[in-house]
Amino acid sequence: MRRRVIALVAAVLLAGVGTFVLVGFVRTAEERAVAGQELVTVLQVLPDTTVASGTTAEEIAPLIEAVEVPAEVRAAGAITDLAEVAGLATAVELVPGEQLLAARFVPAGEVAADRRDDLPRRRVAVPDGLLEVPVRLDAVSALGGIIDVGDTVAIVASFSNYTGSSEQTGTVDDQEIAIPDSAAGGEGSGQATRTLIQNALVIEVQADTAPAFAEEGSGGVVLAPASTFIVTFALDPADVERLVFATQYGTLYLAQQTSDDVGETGIVTIENVFQD
Repeated sequence: MRRRVIALVAAVLLAGVGTFVLVGFVRTAEERAVAGQELVTVLQVLPDTTVASGTTAEEIAPLIEAVEVPAEVRAAGAITDLAEVAGLATAVELVPGEQLLAARFVPAGEVAADRRDDLPRRRVAVPDGLLEVPVRLDAVSALGGIIDVGDTVAIVASFSNYTGSSEQTGTVDDQEIAIPDSAAGGEGSGQATRTLIQNALVIEVQADTAPAFAEEGSGGVVLAPASTFIVTFALDPADVERLVFATQYGTLYLAQQTSDDVGETGIVTIENVFQD
């Protein structure tokens, strides 16, 4: 028993001595590695710390540390004192361990919190709970180009391959309708049109060219744009899905809507298009 205790103590002592020797060797190796090299002080972001874009020089102080590194490791433009960037703010996000560079700082007022801030402002706020979805339309489909943000429109969808088959149906506005064969993969035997969505809020309109009034004496004629339009709507999630489906498999038309409800609508096919 006594021998075992002595052996255990000896093992612990040997392990401690080995660790001490190893640490000393590593430290000596590091000293040898930097021996003869000039050391300089730089400021760098603390480990496990990220500095957000727009952080001012005054706010960044507790998030950084001064460290000594070989001169050859010092990044070009690295700063050694926050006084060099006083009154400035980080233009981009800084990552853990990154050296502070003068080029990363700009006047605080020039920092945009979000890249979208540089885009044209939408004049209509998107109501809570609605999604933004854009569709590409030609000038005729987009009300001849006479469309603006804040408008509410009815979105009409037409499908070229509609069978009316009861075997492939879906429920829209509490009514059961057939799924167009253009989406289901069938051959189809007819066409169908229906008002898909009412009171769709227009929140953005983009075009290469916009409509313009003709010269005086033309009777108020508006010059039609030659380009296509990208119209962005604010819709609830279910209507977004229906609009994307119709965009992919059918053709869309917009109709200016001036009241909250256009009344009953139904599916128009060749069989009933001439009915009252």
